Amino acid sequence: MTPFLINKLKEDEKKLLKDKDLRLVEKEEVKYVLNGYAMENPFGKRTKNFELYLYISFAKKNFMNEVEGLAKKFLKTPAVSFQTASFVGFKGLKSLFCLKDNFLFIDFSEETTEVVLSRDGYLEETASFAQGSHYFVRRLAQALNIPLGEAVSLLGQYEENHLRPEEKQKIDAILEEAKEKWLSLFARVLEGMSGAFFMPQKIFFLASGGFFDNLLSFAGARKFARLGEFSAIKPISQPALVSHFVSRPGLSLPQKNLTAIFALFVNKGNKM
Repeated sequence: MTPFLINKLKEDEKKLLKDKDLRLVEKEEVKYVLNGYAMENPFGKRTKNFELYLYISFAKKNFMNEVEGLAKKFLKTPAVSFQTASFVGFKGLKSLFCLKDNFLFIDFSEETTEVVLSRDGYLEETASFAQGSHYFVRRLAQALNIPLGEAVSLLGQYEENHLRPEEKQKIDAILEEAKEKWLSLFARVLEGMSGAFFMPQKIFFLASGGFFDNLLSFAGARKFARLGEFSAIKPISQPALVSHFVSRPGLSLPQKNLTAIFALFVNKGNKM
């Protein structure tokens, strides 16, 4: 097994793309399997059967070119590197917490929920659906017929328990309905990912805090087909993550900045 052969296989996979409007984002080796056994370093070894697992992602060429142009113009950077949140989150978590077994990483961002499944420390599968924290804000705005900015403020008051009992009861009903919708999509994703084995017991949940930190506890009280029950949900707090990179007390960052920190960490040479 040689680096030349690995690179040739990767290039062959890349050539399968026929859509000229797409541009390659990532082409990463996830796992090598020689004669049925996963190996960290296959080079120099002889084998009869070889499997190469790749993580390949693409994005719209026009979008990437525009972002690249803006970054070079305003940030004066000579080069721009693109990575997907799912892959960066997986690599960052695995490196930071030395994870070598099965785990599930759920990135609950503003517009999407990304789900990453790791098996034996290798990225097994990723999936997502278009409902994040802003979905709950929009549901509040629609149900109460108020502007989005006012809905954000109202959700903040709700989280801090600053509402009158009758107001809280009304918000409870709206959010309960939104939770049910989110949970149904979340369950569908998990059931589609589980395959022939159950979900990992180790589950990491990255959210923006407050009301959303309890979202998976709501999910954990439910049973899904073939999945059993969640029993080890671990919310990832901002201070816990930030402390791996900076030592400034009390520093907190928005979730999207935490993803950026993950990307910087991974690009420093930390491998899967």
